[in-house]
Amino acid sequence: IFMKSSWPWMAGIDEAISTTPIDPVVEQDNRPLVSDLITEHRAKIDKIRAEVSDHPLYEHAKHDDPWLLRFWLTHKKTRTATEAVKATIEFRSKYNLDEKDIRHIPPHKVQGDGPVATYYRIVGSKGLQLDIPDENRGVIAYVRLAKIDFHKLTKSISENDWIRPFLNGRTNGL
Repeated sequence: IFMKSSWPWMAGIDEAISTTPIDPVVEQDNRPLVSDLITEHRAKIDKIRAEVSDHPLYEHAKHDDPWLLRFWLTHKKTRTATEAVKATIEFRSKYNLDEKDIRHIPPHKVQGDGPVATYYRIVGSKGLQLDIPDENRGVIAYVRLAKIDFHKLTKSISENDWIRPFLNGRTNGL
């Protein structure tokens, strides 16, 4: 299955949903293929898409089958999945999460004086360590709470700004 995507980090790439899985890391890894899940839940995905397609921030290329599938698998009810899709689209727009690809910036190298840079300067590389032990799997984040100065964090970042470091971390795959 091939799709075009309008996510900034997918610009110019034809995205293929593989019909051949990577080798399992452990024998108990029997997760289904995304392509099989899309086929299995096609009617629900299409129903959710029909409900959100008139939303002013909806983009067919960006909000594709795998993206909508996540909401169906999470909520298992079309109405709540549709509400979650709309809320997510609005949230991502409000915080400009789709404007640029920041995944290549390690959290501890975020520059500037904003809340994200302040957070990572205080947490430091001893408080948060990222590792990719298997190139076919995702990032593992080690959070060493004893190495984080929480008093300094709460004094340095306003309550309203706390969301930014967490958005940065989530966008970076944490």
